[in-house]
Amino acid sequence: MSNTGVTPNFGIKWELVINTTPDSQGNQQQLSFSQSDFSSEGLQIEFFVFQSAKTDGGWWRAEIVIYGLNSPTLNLVLTQGLEVVLSAGFQNGGPYGLIWQGVLMQPMFELENVTSYKLTLLCMIGLVQNTNQLVNGSFAKNSTQRQVVAAMASKYANPPIPVQDISGVDDQNRSSRGSIVFGQPYDYFADIAKVNLNNFWISNQGLNIKNLGSLLENNPNPSPDFTYDYTNGLVGTPQQTQDGVEFNVLLDPRLQIGSVVQLNPLNVAINQFVNNGGNLNLLNQLTQPATYVVGGLEHYGSSRGNTWFTKVIGYTTALGKLALLAGA
Repeated sequence: MSNTGVTPNFGIKWELVINTTPDSQGNQQQLSFSQSDFSSEGLQIEFFVFQSAKTDGGWWRAEIVIYGLNSPTLNLVLTQGLEVVLSAGFQNGGPYGLIWQGVLMQPMFELENVTSYKLTLLCMIGLVQNTNQLVNGSFAKNSTQRQVVAAMASKYANPPIPVQDISGVDDQNRSSRGSIVFGQPYDYFADIAKVNLNNFWISNQGLNIKNLGSLLENNPNPSPDFTYDYTNGLVGTPQQTQDGVEFNVLLDPRLQIGSVVQLNPLNVAINQFVNNGGNLNLLNQLTQPATYVVGGLEHYGSSRGNTWFTKVIGYTTALGKLALLAGA
């Protein structure tokens, strides 16, 4: 009998890396845990990763649970402030890559039953940058909004906030007089984003203030970064929402906030009915081809069960404007 090979997107793969706090001599340890074979032996993992470009959507966060670590190892990781890096995907023919890189806010260790030790890592991005600091500085006359934002992030915030993309901030109009800023940086960034009808979020790479809507508004039919149907990762029936659509795919770390995705209109049906307090409401049919901007991602995984997928929160345009607005 000939060997037909292994089905693509088969065989889960994951790696968790924890960078410990440097000691008095500056020495730092890197702990790495992984399980990428087809068996259920060794360490087990469960995780939930949340990312959003919606200002009121909450901080980027992750809850990562590891089963089977020994006590000496746990003593090294039960410290707030460590860097946690999680990669996940598939071994054969499927995507694999980074889905989380952020700060450990609270570790919790417990004995779940007679034999299973459980380590839970609660991680956040953005919370420390906002709540643990104030920006306090002044800006000269003729400063642009982009100069103000960049200075608040890199010069006046302590610790500094890296800047990933602030292309949505006005770089032309200049202030007619000097100004002073004092307060939490989050409030200033959110206000500036809202004035410019941009989206604002803090990712693992830094501050973002940009117009996700321009990806669709300037080109109603852009070439998608990824197209999904039932032959390449789509799971279940996509659900239409007031803002666009939500759907699940096999875990895909390639997806990023701002990715343009498309559901193949030839073989994918979208559920237009929504449950409203027990009543089914029919939403207006979305235009085809069904192309969306990714405004939210949720990664779910469990090596103890069958969960290994990504939930995509996609937004579309209405009257030339993206449904997802800063602060909306």
